[in-house]
Amino acid sequence: MRRALASVAGLADEIIVTDTGSTDGTLTVARELGARTAQFDWIDDFAAVHNFCKSLARGVWILMLDADEELLPESRAELLDCIEQDSVLAFMVIRQDLHDAARLDHLTEMWQMRLFRNRPDLSFVGRCHHHFSPSLGEIATRAGLELRESTIRLRHYGYLPEKRQQKLKRAAHLLQLELRQRPGQFYYLVELGLTQLALGDPTGHQQLVQAGQMVVENTDQARENVGQLAMLLEYCLANPQLPADFPLSRDTARSLADRHFPKSVPLVWHIAQEHYAAGRFAQCAQLLEQILELARTHNYDRSVSFDPSLLGDAARLNLAVCLVRMARLDEARDMFCALLDSPTHHKQAAENLREIDRLAKSHP
Repeated sequence: MRRALASVAGLADEIIVTDTGSTDGTLTVARELGARTAQFDWIDDFAAVHNFCKSLARGVWILMLDADEELLPESRAELLDCIEQDSVLAFMVIRQDLHDAARLDHLTEMWQMRLFRNRPDLSFVGRCHHHFSPSLGEIATRAGLELRESTIRLRHYGYLPEKRQQKLKRAAHLLQLELRQRPGQFYYLVELGLTQLALGDPTGHQQLVQAGQMVVENTDQARENVGQLAMLLEYCLANPQLPADFPLSRDTARSLADRHFPKSVPLVWHIAQEHYAAGRFAQCAQLLEQILELARTHNYDRSVSFDPSLLGDAARLNLAVCLVRMARLDEARDMFCALLDSPTHHKQAAENLREIDRLAKSHP
């Protein structure tokens, strides 16, 4: 939390910290750093906490930060420019999800609606992964205002491995409560299903079956929640043998991915893996090159977070293996040599270089 507060010090007219029962001196630290503080009894509902905190705000604009996030210094000037835009209701910002605290470049980025006007008709729902209801789009249309993207960046430390298990367990509990209270929500069915599977709980499959049926029926919820739709398609493509009762076939998932998510790195990755397994090495190489181009241009789909290694050395290693399969050994050798300094893939690169040398000697 100290890092979050320091990142907006001197920028915000007021900083409000809402505490839900911490025992680590959070409120004392917050007050020392100049924040207004309030306590809210935890009732298993993040939307309730955020609505309470929002109700305390007196400013015209609100930037919402979690305790494990910070505003990047280079974004301060743009934030000040954004809040001068009279025609805008809210701005999307870019959240950088770190996966290794020692490597600030080992990240992926995703869009989040975090900068918005302080209006009484804006309120959150959702015990976990809270969102606005009515949607910001509806309110913007009604008010004659716009929604815009920005390049404001937040850095998020919540996906570090040491925090993952605890967060998954908490999320599963809240997602179950949410669906018990408001059943049949596509967004939460996907989230709960994948969270339960990540925890080793096979009942997660039941949630994904229900979500898959909503895709087949082409429901509004499935169309509107594009991030969760992409995650469901990834589940389909990552499983070579889907259960017999699953509503979406791999062919359908692949078709939807090609049509709606051509820049989704996880989906392109799994389709590339499918080509490789079938011996279609040229098609696999083409998709891996596409991923590397998306990484180079930072033009990938930002609807969900994913493993950042897919944007770099993992894609390069697999592309080099494809080049070997296509008998393009000189190109493969160059790519493996470049991977010898990789912190994660140097051993595999060295092994493949030895194999190339063996092939060269046996086929002079």
